Amino acid sequence: MLVTVGVFAVACSDDKKPSAATTTAGATSTSEARAEGTCPLTIANRTAPPNSSDWGHEDSHGNGKLWTLFWPHNVVIADSGYIEDDGSIRMKWPWWRGVPGTLSVTGRRIDGPGRPLRFEIPEGYGKSGFQPSSLYFSTEGCWEVTGHVGNTSLTFVTLVVKASTYSLELKTS
Repeated sequence: MLVTVGVFAVACSDDKKPSAATTTAGATSTSEARAEGTCPLTIANRTAPPNSSDWGHEDSHGNGKLWTLFWPHNVVIADSGYIEDDGSIRMKWPWWRGVPGTLSVTGRRIDGPGRPLRFEIPEGYGKSGFQPSSLYFSTEGCWEVTGHVGNTSLTFVTLVVKASTYSLELKTS
């Protein structure tokens, strides 16, 4: 069953910056048509790993074998503390492996140019269960990210922005 979800828009001061677009739960295909400047965000399906009482169910997304947690509304807003010297954006990203194996992550920007995603996986977390990672997005934009453990994979689309790029307007009546 597909459920249509409302639009979450990120207001920008530059019209060329991407914003979130309406998508359907479970939709992660980047081949679907999209308007210029939009990002077909994956909506968290709220499935959680078994026996994971401290896992954030609200932003959880998984397929029964591999899970991750999204940032609020699946939009990464990186302040200056997450910007690397080369301008890339580093974010901690949690995973849960329901199958044994080593996690690897791939990713690409789908709305414009950008170097492929880089990742770091710390050792010491065993072959299954919780696994933290650091993802390095080369630039702001709409990113398709895939976690891999053996023959299992989980793909999602997220929007990455630098907080300093945007200004907010508060209107009072």
